[in-house]
Amino acid sequence: MDYYLKSQDNQLCRKLYEEVFYEDSKEFVEEYFKQDIFYNHILVHTENHNIVSMVQWIPKHVVFQRKNMIIPYLFAVATKTEFRKKGIMGNLLRKVLLDLQESQIPFVYLIPAAKGIYEPYGFRTARRRSEKEHQKLKEQSFNQNKLCVLEKTNFNLYIDELLSYVDSKLAFTQDFYIKRDQQYYHKLLRLLSSEGGRIFLYLEQETIKGYGFTEKKEDTALRECIVDEAYEANFLSAICQFHNQESIEVRGSHLETRIVDVETMLTLLKAEKEFQLVIRFTDSCISKNEGNWNLCFQKSGEEITGHGEHTIEEWDLEMDISEFTEFLFGDYQMPVTIPEQIRGKMNLIKRIQKNFINDEV
Repeated sequence: MDYYLKSQDNQLCRKLYEEVFYEDSKEFVEEYFKQDIFYNHILVHTENHNIVSMVQWIPKHVVFQRKNMIIPYLFAVATKTEFRKKGIMGNLLRKVLLDLQESQIPFVYLIPAAKGIYEPYGFRTARRRSEKEHQKLKEQSFNQNKLCVLEKTNFNLYIDELLSYVDSKLAFTQDFYIKRDQQYYHKLLRLLSSEGGRIFLYLEQETIKGYGFTEKKEDTALRECIVDEAYEANFLSAICQFHNQESIEVRGSHLETRIVDVETMLTLLKAEKEFQLVIRFTDSCISKNEGNWNLCFQKSGEEITGHGEHTIEEWDLEMDISEFTEFLFGDYQMPVTIPEQIRGKMNLIKRIQKNFINDEV
């Protein structure tokens, strides 16, 4: 039997969560299920009144090409070991995708445990943030005292400046990112603290010049690293010194996306020039996305924006929804067999080249 849990019953999935995500600490799970689980939408499958499989999605406040919107983050997709490879998870995923399409959600995202798990359902890898290993500078080259750990005791002192600093950086460098506000950092600080993680600030004359966090006490890789270029080496070296290490990993997330409602997605797109093109979409999970779509980009104010509608016109290009997803968010290259004129039109679409997403909050 498949159904959505009522929010007050979301705790019922805890046993399955702990069984599948056994690497999460008891402290993190306790904190998450005490305060955060009630905001999730949870579709479950039961056998003999026991939850054996689930898909959760969390409404996330994101900025997509400078537009504020709510996008679902698929989370805690799990099935008990003895019920795997029976099609249960696939059915739940398709149900969630269909429900979100009915709500005109343009796309969803998730961070998979391993690449390829969700490809049969149309998910594709988005462009990844660069990852690197930083070697600590000689100690006389940086000032350890400029590193500050954000805690409950100094949260109010730095939060407004932190929000302004991060927003100023992301708004001009990223196409798609989580909107950060006080609630975001309150939750981040609370969840990180449950596992010994820390939020770091780098201050120059009491002004924030860098920010990042570590997830766990035993995992010192820096996540969500935002820093002025002139202070990057000093910031990362100070964190190395804090952990008594000679180097530190700057880590990104393996993000996968999936277009859910073609019509809504097309309205979010922008192009360099006006053009019109008919694309025939195929979609094995969402039939309403299939068929010929007249994609038209026209000038609206200072931008050229898209819209689309079903048409009976002959199609110029055929794409599976997974290919179109990868084209917009990933590294998809148009096949050379496609006529140059069609490839030229597609390349006018502004693709989502940079994202700044993590799976902590």
